[in-house]
Amino acid sequence: MNKTDFLNLLAKIVKTRTISSDNPNEDCSNMELVELLKKEAARRNGICTEDVVLTRPNKNNLLIRFGNGTGGILFSGHTDTVPYDRSKWKTDPFIMKEEDDRYTGLGIIDMKGFFAHVFAALDSINLKQLIRPVYILATVDEETTMVGANMFSNKEQNIQPDFCLIGEPTSLYPVIQHKGYMAYRLTVTGKSGHSSNPALGVNAIYTMNRIIEQLMIFENELKSRYSEPGFDIPYPTLNIGAISGGDSPNRICGECEILFDIRPLVSTPCTMIENRIREIINKIPKQENLEIQLTALYDHIEPFKTEPDNEYVKYLEELTGHRAISVNYCTEASFLKNLNCPLAICGIGSIDNAHQPNEYLPKNDLENYHRILAELIKKICMN
Repeated sequence: MNKTDFLNLLAKIVKTRTISSDNPNEDCSNMELVELLKKEAARRNGICTEDVVLTRPNKNNLLIRFGNGTGGILFSGHTDTVPYDRSKWKTDPFIMKEEDDRYTGLGIIDMKGFFAHVFAALDSINLKQLIRPVYILATVDEETTMVGANMFSNKEQNIQPDFCLIGEPTSLYPVIQHKGYMAYRLTVTGKSGHSSNPALGVNAIYTMNRIIEQLMIFENELKSRYSEPGFDIPYPTLNIGAISGGDSPNRICGECEILFDIRPLVSTPCTMIENRIREIINKIPKQENLEIQLTALYDHIEPFKTEPDNEYVKYLEELTGHRAISVNYCTEASFLKNLNCPLAICGIGSIDNAHQPNEYLPKNDLENYHRILAELIKKICMN
């Protein structure tokens, strides 16, 4: 694929509207992009398998295979983007624009643009010489529920790649470890009444105050007891991000709610964290007309880690010129690790630019990234 063909494909990918949002007025199908990827695969004799995501109407996962045999490499990316604020974009987010040192567009690095890079790498080699397969996985709704990767990992697969690469933007640094993610709504329901006689009610704020105090103690416990090297923030974090309750200074508060999240490490799996939170709740003194309810906002995303001495990780370090790192955000690696193969995250562009207006792809890394992807294919699938 020459540069013009690559840019044309990248522009077509950016043009597709694949927003993933909890707001149904913003949420979009990914089928236009799926059809585009299927056409690109057919041009190269790729075999496509499409899976309907039943919980997300008009959204499909897509698996493309080039070559035959066992093992091989899986390139994985998500088809969706975050919503956007048009007033903060200098140009139309769905029209790729070239500037002096960059190309801008929604999803150009996070991360549907990744598929164009993979096709460019494939076009630089002779696919007839593959002795092990190359796979491309395109998933749905990574930016919200990660249901696409979750469904793929839980479905019986006929593939067992030797290595998996997720193309999230990492500034070409290999990422081999990241934290998980857990988010909760905790609601305390008491009994409202007139403030002139507190005995007639049960103040939900008072109980919530006790819970918050215990959660802060737990937060400090996580910080002091658990640590893993490689992270900028080496301990699990707990954040209470929102609180609401009550309606008047002269009424006993009948309901109070908080939203909080935790980012666990491999040494603090999600089950352990949730058990401790429920222990905290169960130790709160129970009163008549008092109820405490804990609800997970999303399915838990487990922390992820690949061993740093894996041969393909070492080769990726050699290709990129960067040592493998750990990051605090999470990716679909938490689900794709169920494929039981070594996995790394490595993509073009900075994570600091993801989810931002005027998201951009730096020009100066393009050729290098295509070379990295092509060399991975050669080592894993052609030797």
